[in-house]
Amino acid sequence: MTVFDDGKELLLILYKQHKDWGNLPAYKELINKTGWDNKRLGIATEYLKGKQWIETIKMADGHYIIRKLTPSGIDVVEDKSKFKRHFAHEVNLGIYKARWGAEER
Repeated sequence: MTVFDDGKELLLILYKQHKDWGNLPAYKELINKTGWDNKRLGIATEYLKGKQWIETIKMADGHYIIRKLTPSGIDVVEDKSKFKRHFAHEVNLGIYKARWGAEER
């Protein structure tokens, strides 16, 4: 996977939890959900932070606290044309929900 692909997947995971539960997963929970190591998750997190789609705090141990999705981060997921412009394809949140539901068993 590329940083671009990992960033897209991470953004969608964050969005789904924010929308469904009103919070964001802890960093260790993201490692478990994605199956990525700390380095890969950190690079994807930095990518989203650089796009200003999330706000983070970097801890001394290299982990992050993802404080929030920014309004522009939410907009890029919810607005199909923005998502397509940034990620070169449309997002169907129903498909992602089904996939995440299977992973969360």
